[in-house]
Amino acid sequence: MYKKDVILENQKNESNQMFLIKGVYLEITSKCNGFCPYCHNNSKLNGADIPLKNIKNIIDSIDFMPPEAVLTLSGGEPTLHPDFVKIVRYSLDKGNGKIRVITNGSLIDRLDIYELLSYCEVQLTIETLNSKLHDKYRGEGTFALFSKIKSRTSLYSGNGKISLRVNISERNANELSNIIEQASKWGVDIIRFAFLQNKGRAIDDECLIDHYSTPDKAQLIINQLENLKKNQNPTYPVFDLEECYPRDGCELMFKDLIPISPCIDAFGNVYPCNKFMFPDYVIGNVKKQNIKDILYGGIFNAFLLRLQKRYAYMEECQGCVWKNVCFKGCPAVSHMRYSSLDRISGDCDYLKSVFKTMAKK
Repeated sequence: MYKKDVILENQKNESNQMFLIKGVYLEITSKCNGFCPYCHNNSKLNGADIPLKNIKNIIDSIDFMPPEAVLTLSGGEPTLHPDFVKIVRYSLDKGNGKIRVITNGSLIDRLDIYELLSYCEVQLTIETLNSKLHDKYRGEGTFALFSKIKSRTSLYSGNGKISLRVNISERNANELSNIIEQASKWGVDIIRFAFLQNKGRAIDDECLIDHYSTPDKAQLIINQLENLKKNQNPTYPVFDLEECYPRDGCELMFKDLIPISPCIDAFGNVYPCNKFMFPDYVIGNVKKQNIKDILYGGIFNAFLLRLQKRYAYMEECQGCVWKNVCFKGCPAVSHMRYSSLDRISGDCDYLKSVFKTMAKK
């Protein structure tokens, strides 16, 4: 258990609950110079920036985060924010958790920020080992960055890491083992695999693979990745497969100490997490309130009560033999697929297979 000084307990909301901050996902800009075919934000070159003053206020207000928590700076493309360097330096100086920068890398050379980034985790995304196709989506010259970013950041005294995200699709599904091997040669520390969310531009992405629309293919890929992880070469990056699996419920359903990772968009709107970024689920705005007040405010409390009602009264689940061990799937996925919290997430077949396997053990 974390020390009390990193748990939000200076106030109690109407449900008398406390929160444990796992991290904060901060989209400092909605502008982007890439055109990923599955972007959940539908980001473009024109967009909004959170003013530096507001960002400093956000960073100041999350001084309760434990050292293990992560402040993620994202976008859009975060390096397009006019005060990106100041934001990273201020975040590092405050020391509120670890810093992760999610970037396409297109402006790292131009800004000459290798030393600054050496103190952060830098997450890049690879589309495919086809460099021309990768650069088409992520920006000219970004594929070449993979081979040099580790060596460049290692020249400085920071203890940051390089992570590589692979958004699994038909563009790269046949390359996964080769991507892992190449990532090892590039000196990547962590490799994260994920299936795409079917929202934003991904709705029209014909290369989409997920448990809902292509369940058999998704399961074959998981089996392949699990086998690769089990027999992992010691020189390979650390595998992270968490986002490959459908969730059987929501952490916000925890009764006593609720783990949360709020998300803030480029307009200052706050959401319960980065999966719940829908207009109906804005719980506050950092330009008007601080994070603590938002988390202990009436809107978020009403949202938590709504999740509890969803779990207790889901009619679709009443005849299911697994209803007492299942938490009805991820509510954000339910909203994404059906525009309703009162539906199961659509991942029942997968979850039932997991429960059956667990029962046999």
